[in-house]
Amino acid sequence: MSIDGPVHGDRRAAGSDPAKTFDDFVQAWKKPETIDETVRDFQAALGAVESDMAVGPVGYFGFSMGTMMGVPLVAAEPRISAAVLGLMGPWGGVAERLRHDAPLITCPVRFLVQWDDELIARDLCFELFDSLGSTDKHLRAHPGPHRAVPVEEMREVPGWLAGHLG
Repeated sequence: MSIDGPVHGDRRAAGSDPAKTFDDFVQAWKKPETIDETVRDFQAALGAVESDMAVGPVGYFGFSMGTMMGVPLVAAEPRISAAVLGLMGPWGGVAERLRHDAPLITCPVRFLVQWDDELIARDLCFELFDSLGSTDKHLRAHPGPHRAVPVEEMREVPGWLAGHLG
């Protein structure tokens, strides 16, 4: 399943100019309730899927903003058995929340860092990886900017998740 994050997709005002959309995004993520609302949305969606069909182990995959939302979700959601995260560190309005929630994550984690990331400093990504509470965590680092995740990395994610979800 996939859910639009705050100020993305159907949650964004139609016809918004990019500068306003980015400003709306920054403002939304300064509010602690944005994270709590996002976690509740994912939990409700997972509950709806479970009520409609038999669901086995659940994995989470989200880079960048998907990690901003994913760390609090994976920390709060015991149904998630493995997670793929990365391209994010304690940053902006969510920095303290990520620092608080990361040690609560105990499932296996695959974490990606882009070495030349122009958006999120490498040391912040390392800080978030280091603070994950999981004893089964794997750091993947590649040269290149934020949006240049190698195709091979993306191709390996489903297999990694499947291997950890049985």
